Amino acid sequence: MYKSYTRTTPARKIDPYLTNKYCTEDELYFGPDFSSKISKDIPDEKDRALLVKCCKNFYITAIVQLKPRFNFDDPLYDLLDFLSPKKLGILLQQAFPTFFKGFLY
Repeated sequence: MYKSYTRTTPARKIDPYLTNKYCTEDELYFGPDFSSKISKDIPDEKDRALLVKCCKNFYITAIVQLKPRFNFDDPLYDLLDFLSPKKLGILLQQAFPTFFKGFLY
């Protein structure tokens, strides 16, 4: 699914069946190791399409099963956005100099 949809839609309202929110195969990113090996290890385009379909089905099943198990209205989930790697990196860059300065005195 598009990152913009999953990040702007509350978790409890994400609909895994909205196919217009799916990335195209060209936009999918499975990570550097997987992406570089997929073309070599799975040369047949039909097999690659089947793999992508299986991955999508896995995520759809995961979303469908997670939604009833967790209370996504809990305000604690707002904290998760704060803990994103980008925001946490900025916070740590600002906090570490102050933190270490205290040890020098």
